[in-house]
Amino acid sequence: MTIVSMTGYAEAQGSRDGARWRWEAKSVNGRGLDVRLRAPPGFEAIDPVARTLVGERFRRGSIQMQLTFEPGDASRGLKIDAAALAAGAKIYSDNCAGCHGSAKGPSDWGAKGFYPRAPQFFQEGADVTPPEAYAAVHDGIRYSGMAAWRGQLKDDEMWKVANFVASIRAKNSGMKDMD
Repeated sequence: MTIVSMTGYAEAQGSRDGARWRWEAKSVNGRGLDVRLRAPPGFEAIDPVARTLVGERFRRGSIQMQLTFEPGDASRGLKIDAAALAAGAKIYSDNCAGCHGSAKGPSDWGAKGFYPRAPQFFQEGADVTPPEAYAAVHDGIRYSGMAAWRGQLKDDEMWKVANFVASIRAKNSGMKDMD
């Protein structure tokens, strides 16, 4: 049965293996169907599934859903794979430092020769997550000098350099040294 209109609130929560989650849904009447979902990073795949399920049950309304997630204690002790990070640093040094600079200094060519200017990660820090850095390396960035590296680097190499770039901090905030 399709519900035509509703104003309401629902909450559900659960846990497993020390991880806890909580769903919260709020809805108010509306002309069309407007679905908004807020989920923690890494849960992006839930969005299309949730929209499909809501679309099957409602024809109209403004529906806001939020998922909160607390990982279990086992995931809090994650360890950095030093070999993979070092491999990412080598890939960066060989392929990226020419435009994005290194621990030794910015790239004159990347900092001055591009519009828009290539970010100088070691001087400015890298304010990106590994998935964001991977997308930039894999697909490039439209209307900039950042070319796509798919086909030139293997998938695992792109992930290694993406994780390395995401770990770089500016000089005054404890940056990683790649030399």
